[in-house]
Amino acid sequence: MANYTSTIPVHFTVVPTSSTAWSLVLASATSGSPTLGPTDNVIVDTTGSTVAVQVDSSDPGAIVTSASATSISSSPSVSFSQSGGTFVATFPAQSGTPYSWQIDVTADLISGPTVLDPILIIRKTN
Repeated sequence: MANYTSTIPVHFTVVPTSSTAWSLVLASATSGSPTLGPTDNVIVDTTGSTVAVQVDSSDPGAIVTSASATSISSSPSVSFSQSGGTFVATFPAQSGTPYSWQIDVTADLISGPTVLDPILIIRKTN
């Protein structure tokens, strides 16, 4: 498990790593565009009350077919809305204890469907 910091809005995108393999990348990372592994943490600090998140694909060979957020602990429920292969959601932020969600991204790839699932952590700073 690795920790990455993101700018706002948070942008996850599916990118090709070879002619038959794809990865989920944090395109909004504060340093580079790291490839995310299962349960890697994406940490967002905000002074606002919400954080926008977008999930899409940079490659026509990998179509994002779903994105969902599963609450961890007492985090509120959040749903993504879809427009074509792009999914967007607005996540809340609170002072004190950070909110966390597992983000499940399903992409229809040439090699078949794949689920990618990093952890999104939103911390409100004052």
